[in-house]
Amino acid sequence: MYAVEENKNKEKSRSSMLKQDQHTLEECLKQLEDEKSKTFLQLVLKEVVQEHMIVETELNIQAIKTCLEQTEEEAKQKDYKTRIRYMQDQLYNMKEHQIAHLAEAEGRVRAQLAHKDQLAFIQQQNKQRKTEKRVTGILPNVPRKNLNRKKYKEKADCSKVISPLEIEKRGCIFFTRDHKEYVHLYNDILINPSTMEVKTFREVLASTLHVRNSEGEMIFKYAKHAFRPVIRRKI
Repeated sequence: MYAVEENKNKEKSRSSMLKQDQHTLEECLKQLEDEKSKTFLQLVLKEVVQEHMIVETELNIQAIKTCLEQTEEEAKQKDYKTRIRYMQDQLYNMKEHQIAHLAEAEGRVRAQLAHKDQLAFIQQQNKQRKTEKRVTGILPNVPRKNLNRKKYKEKADCSKVISPLEIEKRGCIFFTRDHKEYVHLYNDILINPSTMEVKTFREVLASTLHVRNSEGEMIFKYAKHAFRPVIRRKI
């Protein structure tokens, strides 16, 4: 019994610390000026908020279980059990989301580290190639399939959002704001077929207007601060 109470006190103390950390991060966020720094800190803040919600939910479940043990009324017992099941489902979903998010972040870091040396080599080769005679035909011409605008209309489906993981597909072609196109070779490596310029996935994604598949059909479009799937409608 003493061990259970001690554990509860630890969880309450941790909940208070997480709440204080959340407040501290929010204050730090207000003082930042660089947009990239803000993005990084917002990700950390999101994780702290998620962890605080998990700890609070666990404490609430324990509190309701205590009430359940102390009551003999059948109606109240039924109500407590229903609330416990609902909160346990919530807790499961939150932990599942947290694990998936961490796995995605760790996987991206591993991929970047694995290809760091290879990327440096390709960039060095690119610098040397600029002083040599240009070689053509290294990569096939990038297809661009445009529908007849008199018959078809392409627009972004703003009801759906496409995540970077869904976009990160081998063979996709990225068209950027500076009118350049990059072919996604593998993992984090993209290359401009015209200049042989090499960039990482995140570098290109930050300035991408739309994404096409290997056949040149537009599949994703940047609209309303997010990537959306493209809908084709016959006029």
